[in-house]
Amino acid sequence: MQINKDEKTIHYWINKTGFDQLFSCDLLPYLEIHSFLKKESLYKEGGEAFYLYYLVSGRAKVYMTHLSGQRSLLHIAEAPTFIGEMELLEIDVVSKGVEAIENCVCLALPREACKQHLMNDVVFLKSMSQILAQKARHRAEIVAKSYAHPFENRFAAFILSTEHGGVYNEPHTEASEYLSVSYRHLLYTLQHFQLEGYLEKSGREYLIKNREALDALASVVL
Repeated sequence: MQINKDEKTIHYWINKTGFDQLFSCDLLPYLEIHSFLKKESLYKEGGEAFYLYYLVSGRAKVYMTHLSGQRSLLHIAEAPTFIGEMELLEIDVVSKGVEAIENCVCLALPREACKQHLMNDVVFLKSMSQILAQKARHRAEIVAKSYAHPFENRFAAFILSTEHGGVYNEPHTEASEYLSVSYRHLLYTLQHFQLEGYLEKSGREYLIKNREALDALASVVL
């Protein structure tokens, strides 16, 4: 992680995302820019979330690990969005794991220093209630789409939402659980995509060879 406190850079991201419209209190003295490389952790699973993040660039995946050791993908966060709001509101006592799918940039607020300001800020609480409602609706739509659309359409959309630099490499167990499909059916569809020329296997990764075809499949569910 790299930390940047340059005010010009901070103002750039504030203006680009409208971040200041989410609050009524002055948080500029607390703000920092935190940058993460692909596969770097924004939060360590089970640790304390010391910062409330507002993802302004990039994508990250939120996951949890079960006692069996199996890891479940819970959510794909895409900019702009908050990360760590559940920990701030103490809905989650310890954080879920959050890992960068690609290089990510976040506006960062130190939780302890800002918590009192945020919990007394009516504008922020209203913004947060709307954001949480939107996330809940999005997750409900994912479940509904799992019944309404063929798997290959949903899988194409998932590949495009998690690929980086034209490479898809999500663990099959996590993908199959997230998409509510059997491991065997996911592998069958991967083979089908390769035969159709959409993907090409390279070691443990899959290279996207026909993005237009995947876009066409994904457009049904997006």
